Amino acid sequence: MTCRTENSAYFCLTRGYFAVFVIVCLGCNGGKQVIEGRTVASGKVTLDGQLMRGGSITFTSKENQILSKTVSINSDGTYRTDRAPTGKSSISFDTESLKFGNAAAYVPIPAKYNSPATSGFEVDLKPGENENIDFELKGDAK
Repeated sequence: MTCRTENSAYFCLTRGYFAVFVIVCLGCNGGKQVIEGRTVASGKVTLDGQLMRGGSITFTSKENQILSKTVSINSDGTYRTDRAPTGKSSISFDTESLKFGNAAAYVPIPAKYNSPATSGFEVDLKPGENENIDFELKGDAK
């Protein structure tokens, strides 16, 4: 398209801005990431009824163990990710890394929770929003 007059130059410029606006809006997809084989998961993690104040949670696909997502547990015990694998996943937890970065939030958890094979937690995540996927860890009996 060629703009030859002042009015048509204004029209061309306006059309150009509109085209960029449409492309940006379509590319943003409302702020939600859409990745094939991934989904949104959120919830909270507790240990013996107390909210965890840090650490991480890992979703490992049972169908393809290469597909996994590790996400931080926030100081209020919540987590959220838009890249958890869809379908059945085994879950594992880590708090050991807090010893080196946020010692005040460190809480030891039983070693069985460090591996998806031994944690005892599984989820079946559907495409879309998976909310209130909560996990209650139990400490070692003393």
